[in-house]
Amino acid sequence: MLASLWIPILAGASVLVALTLLFGTVLVFLLWRVGRRKWRTFRSHGLVVAASTAWVSARGYRRPRAPLSHPELQKATGRRVRHELSCALERTEAVVATAAGVGTSTGSLSGLVCQLRGPAEELDRLLRIDPTHTVATELADQVWSVVQASNDIRAAAMAQASDATAERVRQLVRDAHDELVCIDAGLASARSMFPPLAR
Repeated sequence: MLASLWIPILAGASVLVALTLLFGTVLVFLLWRVGRRKWRTFRSHGLVVAASTAWVSARGYRRPRAPLSHPELQKATGRRVRHELSCALERTEAVVATAAGVGTSTGSLSGLVCQLRGPAEELDRLLRIDPTHTVATELADQVWSVVQASNDIRAAAMAQASDATAERVRQLVRDAHDELVCIDAGLASARSMFPPLAR
């Protein structure tokens, strides 16, 4: 008797739970659709786009630092000196790679960059010991010597790349001039073959 009473109650509770879950799922889906549509409208609004662009620009903008002079390097912290050393080497490697990319022979310069990497890594290990304090004068002088050598290699690579590019530019200008001379001669010949029509 008692069992026959529980069966319809459990069945009704099961149906109620199933309907509640179904209703909740449908409600969440509808709210998600409406919210997504509203978010797209809000996100594509002109003021929102302008504000987000300004925020990204403000966060991503960093004023480039000028390279340190020798006296400034002697007063800088280990972290700043490491940054200066790393930037100098990266700029030199980029210029040498670019010079090689334009067809310049940079065999000796590439070797010098590789040789420069060894002392630079040793100096970097020393600078990591105490990155927040001012670097010792002797260590700063060694870093300055490596930076100057890196700058000299970069200047040589730039000069070689400029020479190679200048020769190609001169050749291009000569070819363009010859082509224009041929076109002018052809037009003059065509004019002489077809006299102007009488009006």
